Amino acid sequence: MNLLKKGRPRVLNQLRERRLIQAAKHRIGISQRKLARRFHVGKTTVFETLSRHNVLFRKRRKAPKYTDAQLGRIPRCCRALRRVHFANKLIVMDNKKYFTLANSEMKENDGFYTDDHANVPNDVRVKSEKKFEDKMLILLHAIIRESQGIGDGYGANNINFVPKVDNPPNLPQARPIEDF
Repeated sequence: MNLLKKGRPRVLNQLRERRLIQAAKHRIGISQRKLARRFHVGKTTVFETLSRHNVLFRKRRKAPKYTDAQLGRIPRCCRALRRVHFANKLIVMDNKKYFTLANSEMKENDGFYTDDHANVPNDVRVKSEKKFEDKMLILLHAIIRESQGIGDGYGANNINFVPKVDNPPNLPQARPIEDF
């Protein structure tokens, strides 16, 4: 016996719902607002559809980009810091935050949607970033050139400092000075 259909019709049919889920899974820079505009539905519909299929928003982990030369220099420089320059002293390294021009700092690239966190590709799960972007290196290099005589002033006032040769590159594992 065919009964009349009652209730409100679904906004997304099965095909459009499947396409919505595929458009959200394992993508960087996708937001519920963008998906709502793309599929001509409300943000609430997108949220309920993703929640019903257990597709959750996850934050991306930050990991620095290392070159092979940097990976080789880090253990040597850390040993030199501990043994030669700062024997019996507490090491405090200043880890400044710089404004980068890459897209890794943009808020919309901060996370991704997935239903199975174990099977997410590493380029989606981990946000690799350089400590100094290329354009920032030019600016910092110009500042260092102008201040070549700073090391002489440190030596004259008995201030301990680490020479540039023994300074480990891109070392986020050290505690920043702001944590003290």
